[in-house]
Amino acid sequence: MHVPGHSATLPPRTAVAPQVRVAAAAPAPAGPPPPAPVAVASKDEDDGGLYDFAPEPERPKPKPTVAAPAVGLEAAGATLPRTGVSTIAYQRGLSQPEINRNAMSVLIDMKRDCYVPVALIVIGFLLYVGYYAVRFQMTGAGIAITTAGLGFVTALKAGLLIGFALMVATPLGVSFGGVWTCVLKLSAMSVFIDGVCILIDGFVSKYAGPMGAGGGLIGWGVISYPIAAGLYWVLMIYLFSMDSGDAWLVVILLSVFDRIVRIALLVLLVKLILSWGGVSAAAAGIPSIGGTTISSDPMVTHVTEMQEMNLLREAREYIKDGHQSACSQATEDWYAAGAKNVWFEIARDFDGKGVPTGMIVELPDKANQSARDKCYEILKTYYTANQIMPDPDEYKDRGKRYISVSIRSGGIR
Repeated sequence: MHVPGHSATLPPRTAVAPQVRVAAAAPAPAGPPPPAPVAVASKDEDDGGLYDFAPEPERPKPKPTVAAPAVGLEAAGATLPRTGVSTIAYQRGLSQPEINRNAMSVLIDMKRDCYVPVALIVIGFLLYVGYYAVRFQMTGAGIAITTAGLGFVTALKAGLLIGFALMVATPLGVSFGGVWTCVLKLSAMSVFIDGVCILIDGFVSKYAGPMGAGGGLIGWGVISYPIAAGLYWVLMIYLFSMDSGDAWLVVILLSVFDRIVRIALLVLLVKLILSWGGVSAAAAGIPSIGGTTISSDPMVTHVTEMQEMNLLREAREYIKDGHQSACSQATEDWYAAGAKNVWFEIARDFDGKGVPTGMIVELPDKANQSARDKCYEILKTYYTANQIMPDPDEYKDRGKRYISVSIRSGGIR
């Protein structure tokens, strides 16, 4: 460019160095802003006031970030959370069985709601079946049949009791809890109390005479019923956590209903089931409508039961088959003196085999006193010959119909 009055030309424009960017390993904190370009005079300040821009100064390179050496757990490869930052480890969700199990552990007391009721059912049923098996000396087949039949009767009675309890729960303002635990607990109460009551009724029938066995439907169970009501009350408070006052109201209704159903099932079904097991209705000792006439002589009742259970063997025939030959002479003498019958009393093993436990002699009528006296003399001779020491009262005639005779356990069967 030519300027008037000057012959010189402008110097060439100074080239600006390109900006060099250095890649940093990590972002560095922002530094101070770069200085603004400063205008400086060219070499020829006097040359018409021409100016140029000075090159931009280089920015300082940021220092690379160096990680501190790992120590402790980090050196072993463990990952530690940053300071002030909490981490949550991954956990899988609960499976459905675990959810159900946790819910049960919260809502169900396993001891009260499961273990105790199951134990009561087992104990009650064993008492129920065991009483009839031992009382009537059943064989293995008889026990199996009786167990199946009594199991059906027990389940039926428990079902009726459960239905009645659920029906009266709302009017009474009480709750029996969940359906399944309610069914288990009420079943346990029904079965266990039945097992206890059958033992009590059997004991009363055996030792209380006419009061125990001859009272008919009204008198039968008169002792076991208060005990059953007490057991209902205790179990209702424990199993259902009821208040004692509320429990009494429920107990009164349930115990009365239980007694009615129990007698009905005994009369209608249990006699039939026992007959399948080889026990007759008369021997079972279960009352019938209107009651029965019971003799005041316990021996008469005992002989009737043994006959019904087919546990008496005629003495001559039994000895002829090779059993108890030591009793042969006494048997012939009793028949010769006028005895009506002479039997061996048999007890059954579990396998059904018979074992003699004693003899029973049916004496002549009271009108023939001399014949009766002769039978007692034969009894004394028999005991002396076999070295058996009886109670002296056994030699006295008290007007009974039968006399029971002991035998030696070491005799030939």
